[in-house]
Amino acid sequence: MKNWNDLKYFLALAREGSISSASKSLDVNYSTVSRRLNSMEETIATRLFDRLPNGYELTEAGREIYQEIEKIEAQIEEVNRKIMGKDQRLTGAIRLVTSDLLSEKLSPFFGTFLEKYPDIELEVVTNVNTSNMTTREGDLALQITDNPPDYMVGKQLCQVTGAVYCSEHYLAARKRAQSEAHRWIDCESHVASRHLPENARITCRVSSGYGLREAVKNGLGVAQLWSFAADVERSLTKLPGGTEYKQGLWLLIHKDLCRTSRFRVFKDYIEGVIEQLKPELNVTSLTCIDGFNIKQFMPQERVGFKAVAVS
Repeated sequence: MKNWNDLKYFLALAREGSISSASKSLDVNYSTVSRRLNSMEETIATRLFDRLPNGYELTEAGREIYQEIEKIEAQIEEVNRKIMGKDQRLTGAIRLVTSDLLSEKLSPFFGTFLEKYPDIELEVVTNVNTSNMTTREGDLALQITDNPPDYMVGKQLCQVTGAVYCSEHYLAARKRAQSEAHRWIDCESHVASRHLPENARITCRVSSGYGLREAVKNGLGVAQLWSFAADVERSLTKLPGGTEYKQGLWLLIHKDLCRTSRFRVFKDYIEGVIEQLKPELNVTSLTCIDGFNIKQFMPQERVGFKAVAVS
């Protein structure tokens, strides 16, 4: 392999499945990705992708190389995290992964942070799966979950509540039709939607929490929504007899980045913002959390997650 830079183009194409999508993810021209791929295949005298009508698919040789390159990528990321972990300057990039609906709540507060720390660049990434989040995707995560990933450390800030919502128009129409069977809207990236009733008749699927709320507002059906996102909409109401639920709101960070100053100040700022937003988040306060050294926000031996709620 003469040019190691070709690897990032190979990985992008393998993950995206098309040259156009790969070029967008890398912020380069279409021709650049195509040229790099051809150069790589010519260098190793091996075809890595099958050119299909609906995109690019890895050949058997391509899959073997992809697995090895992923290992190299993980090692490089680990080195980068360790280097970044020693950086004590309040400058550089911060990538926060969160949901689109949480971002909607947080965005008004980001300006104050950036004014205080003008040399920090903030990137907010929404709806990334944190079950295997690499540092390519984010440094910190603010996520609603009951199962925070083992490879990150952090703490539960509070618990947020949710319920089944529908539009006033939808509810009125169902009453006129005297129908008891509801149309359900599903969203794979929305945590609450993973617990739909077994007999739910799904008639619409969306790809984001914002899209889920808009679909409910427009009368497409009923859906499980977080109350902080639904209660601000006058056209939405809780479905009579619908299930209510709650889950933890976690602030998480990669273990190797805990000592980096810019991440620590941002973590403290987000904690303060969430404390300020608690009345709007419909939260349940927590009195005890095990599993992390909360005070220092440093990784400790994990003994499990436990939260005791008080009314």
